[in-house]
Amino acid sequence: MKFSIIIATLNNENTIKRNLESIKSQSFTDYEIIIVDGGSKDKSIKIIKSFDFKDIKIKTQNGKGVYNAFNEGINSSIGEIIIILNADDFFCDKDSLKIIQQQFHDNHEIDLLMTNIKMINIKNKIVRVYKNNQFKNFMLYFGFMPPHTGIFVKKKVYNKFGTFIENFENAGDFEFLVRILLKENVRYKKISNYLVSMSYGGKSNKNIISFLTNTKEIKKALRLNGYFSSYLLIMIRLILKIFQFRL
Repeated sequence: MKFSIIIATLNNENTIKRNLESIKSQSFTDYEIIIVDGGSKDKSIKIIKSFDFKDIKIKTQNGKGVYNAFNEGINSSIGEIIIILNADDFFCDKDSLKIIQQQFHDNHEIDLLMTNIKMINIKNKIVRVYKNNQFKNFMLYFGFMPPHTGIFVKKKVYNKFGTFIENFENAGDFEFLVRILLKENVRYKKISNYLVSMSYGGKSNKNIISFLTNTKEIKKALRLNGYFSSYLLIMIRLILKIFQFRL
């Protein structure tokens, strides 16, 4: 079972080394890495090349957006399992890929695996945790979703139901989950392991403008798939998120 690890980069010289070190240290090694760079002007590509991975592709797409980058990676992948890892995220443990592989091997009926996520700040302090045992499909109606960096999907799901819609700015991953979980009832399993750490303060929640854009796109994603939504319902997700923060 081969994995395709897709990483979209754009001037990530401060974080990409940690990301790639976490991949390099994995005990499970049957993977390819697909880097899709948006035209980095810093040392990102130089750092990536210094790792000398045996199976890596580096592609360039200037100004086409993160969801185009994800799609480029998916379309050029040869792995059975797709893992999308943000450039400032990293695997928590050297056995993260091994655990993912074992879960898919032991559960042939599932097409998607969810894991718990740690969210860290610039000082590497855990400020928020996501426990997927709390997630139920109905929560998508309120705009609440598990972080995509902790979701691992068989490529056949993308082949059958499509990839990310590229004209979304922030909520393309949300729309994808609405499509495959609510609309198509893709089978999945949730595990309690913390396999990935992600940087808190990403594009969708870095400021009030991003939050409002995300809220509008969540409503758009639900309606696009034939589900009723309203801003009042979507705002409820803030209450759910409060319980994820750690002091």
